[in-house]
Amino acid sequence: MEPLTFDFTYSGQLTARVYLNPWIEPTLYNTITFRIDLLPYFGVNIAVGSTSNCREAGALVTPPSYETFFGLDIKIGVQRIVLKFPLMTKDFGKDLGLPYSKTFSIFGPSKLECSRCAGCITLSGSAFRYGTGPWSLCSKACAGGIQVRTVACMNKAENVVEMINCRGEAPASIRSCNTDSCAGGLTAARDAACACLFGHGPRKRYL
Repeated sequence: MEPLTFDFTYSGQLTARVYLNPWIEPTLYNTITFRIDLLPYFGVNIAVGSTSNCREAGALVTPPSYETFFGLDIKIGVQRIVLKFPLMTKDFGKDLGLPYSKTFSIFGPSKLECSRCAGCITLSGSAFRYGTGPWSLCSKACAGGIQVRTVACMNKAENVVEMINCRGEAPASIRSCNTDSCAGGLTAARDAACACLFGHGPRKRYL
């Protein structure tokens, strides 16, 4: 078995891969020597850029985002071809451009689940929170309407940032309202809507 081998590439992100490299060299009829490498590997992709949202909050540091992965490759190659004649032995390796090998992927790369591989790391307290606006007026006076409001993710400076920065379930941005039936209750529903709009109780009509 050879020692661990390392591979580094950069294509928009840095990829580091470590191979464990056990191999065998079987010979067929003392003529053709093969080499078979099993290449289980573990690696990491590192994105060197940082998010602007993390820079906006002074209580944060911005580590590089990364993801880990693993997989298994196999490399099969021909090392040499030697023919033995009665009066001579001929090695055809150089004539055929040996050694020659080709690598095949058995499985992977498969990403490992990681809950803290990316984003901002807080140094103290929570840097982001959900903010909500006021509920709108109900869309209908009866028989079921809806109310909506804005929901946003805010940093400590009260600036709106991307929702992905806020953890946990976001507050509701829509809800039902005025669910009473209109049949026989339209007057009461209208009075309730009037009170909501004008800030006083039901209007009275005097004859």
